[in-house]
Amino acid sequence: MKVQQYAEKEGAWKSLSPVTSDFNPQLVLVFGGRFRFEDPDTTALVKKLFPQATTVFCSTSGEIAGLEVFDDTLVATAIQLEKSTLKAHKVGIELAADSMQAGIELANKFDAEDLKGMIVISDGAVVNGDDLVAGLEKTLPKGCTISGGLAGDGARFEKTITGLNDDIGEGQVIGLGFYGDAIKIGVGSGGGWTPFGPHRK
Repeated sequence: MKVQQYAEKEGAWKSLSPVTSDFNPQLVLVFGGRFRFEDPDTTALVKKLFPQATTVFCSTSGEIAGLEVFDDTLVATAIQLEKSTLKAHKVGIELAADSMQAGIELANKFDAEDLKGMIVISDGAVVNGDDLVAGLEKTLPKGCTISGGLAGDGARFEKTITGLNDDIGEGQVIGLGFYGDAIKIGVGSGGGWTPFGPHRK
């Protein structure tokens, strides 16, 4: 697998590392401020990057590019799978009470055979994340990992935007399924406190 990250600067994409001529990603994950995704020019800007790739959009409460964090920008992560295959589906949702059913409906859109892992990008304003995951776990094949998250809206908490290819808007849950024995998916986490300043009582 090859990964390349880009940051949008004044209407143009800037690569954060050198790009090789044989880089041909199947997937582009685009994170940005909510208002950027309400601008119709954003879709065209993203499609200029890799027009043939499956593109997933997600509004945020801050974008990470390399070691920096930005607000109300666009950051794209392009992924080339060398031996695995990818499938993408989405479902709509209007009420938080339907979150578990949305997870079940989304999981049922994927072929279970050889499905090794799923990334889920979900509307964050109307979705109960716990119930969504419960629906996915109830339906997906045993051993299929689930990762992803809920879209953000800065500090406003008004509405969030997600999208798959040309369909961008509210109330959408996007699923990306990764297939094949060649792909290995792991999960890690860290926590705790980092001390700073003088010791005090």
